[in-house]
Amino acid sequence: MFFARFFPGLTGSRYGRVVGWLWLAVVAAVCIRAGLHPHKQSILHADYLPAGAHWLRGEEIYRRRQGFLYSPPIAAFFAPWSALPAALAAVLWRVACVLGLLAVAERWLRGPLPGLGETVPARAVPATLLLFLPLAAGNVNLGQMNLVVLALVLGGVLAASRARWNLVAAVFALAAFVKIYPLAVGLLLVALYPRPLAGRLALALLATFLLSLVLGRPGQAWREYHEWFAVLGRDNRLDADAVVSWRDFGTLLRAGGVTLPTGVYRLMQAAAGGALAVFLLWGQLRMRWTPATLLGGVFCLGCAWMILFGPATEAATYLLLALPLCGALAAAWTLPAAGPRRWVRWALAAVYALLLWSDVSNSWLHGRLHPYLHALQPAAALLFAGTVAWWLTRGLPMAAGGTTLDHGNDPGENEDGGGGRGLP
Repeated sequence: MFFARFFPGLTGSRYGRVVGWLWLAVVAAVCIRAGLHPHKQSILHADYLPAGAHWLRGEEIYRRRQGFLYSPPIAAFFAPWSALPAALAAVLWRVACVLGLLAVAERWLRGPLPGLGETVPARAVPATLLLFLPLAAGNVNLGQMNLVVLALVLGGVLAASRARWNLVAAVFALAAFVKIYPLAVGLLLVALYPRPLAGRLALALLATFLLSLVLGRPGQAWREYHEWFAVLGRDNRLDADAVVSWRDFGTLLRAGGVTLPTGVYRLMQAAAGGALAVFLLWGQLRMRWTPATLLGGVFCLGCAWMILFGPATEAATYLLLALPLCGALAAAWTLPAAGPRRWVRWALAAVYALLLWSDVSNSWLHGRLHPYLHALQPAAALLFAGTVAWWLTRGLPMAAGGTTLDHGNDPGENEDGGGGRGLP
């Protein structure tokens, strides 16, 4: 059956089926609400579909849609969606996003866990998806694009674990045109495996751009690219008022009374990305991390960088941190608690509690009205990144000795048999 093949964690046991029914109940409730009131609490109808309709009619997008900051190809993607009845588009979009993300998540959970380099026991897969449900429900309710971004980033890392470099390049090129900052994770992979990936990723980005130019009416895409770059250049989110501030590392600085000039903060963002690349290269070349651990570090710490130092982190963006957190949490609590792993357990549990409380306060307790509560989510992201980095630097046997990829491939070998910068 379809569901048994793509969602074994939600169909293979009684407990898994219970979790599957819980997911189904939440998604069904959201779809019923969205079908009855498609324009209420829906980013899809507030931003995505109007941009698609403007594209379909050949109208200017970025001067008309103040909240639409996605690239012109994404507007073109939503053009056919805008022709659907509002209720049908609302339901189909949410169902497609959830099914795609859960399918990729299930495939990921059947391999070595990011950051910890170990496989989650089969019995823990439903628990991981159960932990993920409350952190993902808000994005499903709003129809957020973050569901697509997370599926693409995780799919790209999984493709790298199987040395399918053409697919890696295509996935991250697509992710970059959805939201620019997921390209940072692709660039981390380029730093680790330059020979098989650097050229492919550059060609994929160029091909996606050229393909987008033929979409729509003659000259439409080129004109919209020009407007898009102008809008991005004016979008200085560091100057936002504290009450509506973004949930990134800058929020932590502002909560501590520190305000940095825009240029200095931009340098800090770039420096953090460079430091992360150096850290992963050190783990690859000096610490000799296994491919599973190395790619796990790319996924976990790459998502943490997007959250803490990305250009557009809001409350809903923390979905990108939720899945690696839930997987690592399930692995830490189902494996023997030997030595420092106890510390990892409680640190990850604290991160989960902070993110869950932030979601509750944002949705029900009006925490968004209190500036200092905004710092809870970036504080949780910083704790998660520190925990994963500390675990990797410990060099424990579980992270550095003998754990292989799910398919036994060294990502340093590309699809054509050529070598990259693999593990020494």
